Amino acid sequence: MSGRWGLIVLPRTIGDFDHSLLEMVKEHPKGNNIGKCWQCGNCTAACPVAEKNPAFNPRYFIYAAKMGYEQEVKKMKDSIYLCTSCGRCTEVCPKGVDPSGVMEAIGTMIRKGRG
Repeated sequence: MSGRWGLIVLPRTIGDFDHSLLEMVKEHPKGNNIGKCWQCGNCTAACPVAEKNPAFNPRYFIYAAKMGYEQEVKKMKDSIYLCTSCGRCTEVCPKGVDPSGVMEAIGTMIRKGRG
């Protein structure tokens, strides 16, 4: 057994986990396929904006919305709108998620005061 002997590991809970974030994105016409994402990273690899700006990461935006990390969504406010909607991410997505549409849905959610 590795690690410190006698260390008590307490259960961890995430206080800012909120399923309603995911549901709001799913309600948007372009965000309804967010549940199909399995985090392969093809969207970020194909994105010309992500190549130039490390703060822009479509894969992470989708992950944060799916997991309901409201604090992370709030941090996205400055970078989510950098998406140029070129569609490269959608072309390479093996699951048909439409990442640019999901980012549009997240942006709409932010504009409406959520996140």
